Amino acid sequence: MGSIEVSKQNGDTKIKIDGNVTIEHAEKISTSIKDSLKSAKSILLDLKGVQKVDVSFLQLLVSLDLECSKQNIMLAVEPGVIPGRIISTVEQLGLSHCSEIRRLFHLN
Repeated sequence: MGSIEVSKQNGDTKIKIDGNVTIEHAEKISTSIKDSLKSAKSILLDLKGVQKVDVSFLQLLVSLDLECSKQNIMLAVEPGVIPGRIISTVEQLGLSHCSEIRRLFHLN
């Protein structure tokens, strides 16, 4: 995995993820995301530097979306910068029907 960078300002949290986001890195990503929930009013995911994803990362995103809903935290993926390889993986895994994935990745 390249890196995960978390920045916070006035309750707004931005999580920037670069590199490969696969099962090998799921625990580190999950821990960073859970820590980010503690004081967040909103979370913006910057995924433009993501090179490779697998189902474990998509599961983390769905879990994050559900937890944010429970805690009334706004969650969004930075629009316009979703790498095609993420969308391709979503489609290959047959997850394009998942409402959380559709909402996060702005799929119609």
